[in-house]
Amino acid sequence: EVGDDRAARGAIEQSAEIEAIAFGADHPRTLRTLTRLATLMGYSGAPTAARELFERIVETRERVFGPHDPNLVEPLEQLTSLSTQEGLFGTAQGYALRLVKLEEKLLGLHHPAVTARLNQLAILTSKGGDDDGAKAIFDRALTRLERAPTAHCPTVDAVVANLSGLLRRAGDERSLRELWRRALDLQERAERQPP
Repeated sequence: EVGDDRAARGAIEQSAEIEAIAFGADHPRTLRTLTRLATLMGYSGAPTAARELFERIVETRERVFGPHDPNLVEPLEQLTSLSTQEGLFGTAQGYALRLVKLEEKLLGLHHPAVTARLNQLAILTSKGGDDDGAKAIFDRALTRLERAPTAHCPTVDAVVANLSGLLRRAGDERSLRELWRRALDLQERAERQPP
């Protein structure tokens, strides 16, 4: 809290060592402390070391608790963010895809959080140079939003804005008109829903 990242890092490292001895290196408490350490490392100018520690945390959690452990969300989010910051868009894309699959399993295909993850994956796909792949992922997100029980959420606006930007850049007016028609249908459906 006072901005002394070095002292904080030392204290967290010491806690992790003590917890590993007391509870074991694979214990959830030890892994939570290591997650705090990796987060601090990422914020305090050691993104590569943070990414490597998060990778170890993910590997351990998957081995011990399985591939659908809800506690994988935070480290995978951090790995996506750190990889993006380092310009490793392909790596970030891989982590984002893992997050989509994990949250599909945990929350269901039509949950707004899953659609938000698809939006993020599409953005990373575009940043990695694959606009066609990004368009397909944005379209998949929009289709899920159309099939969801609630018609409007902030994710609709984000998906429509991001996809329309790609379509404009590509000069695809026909697909852009179709996108706006779909967006208007979603808006009208939302307005008909009870508050």
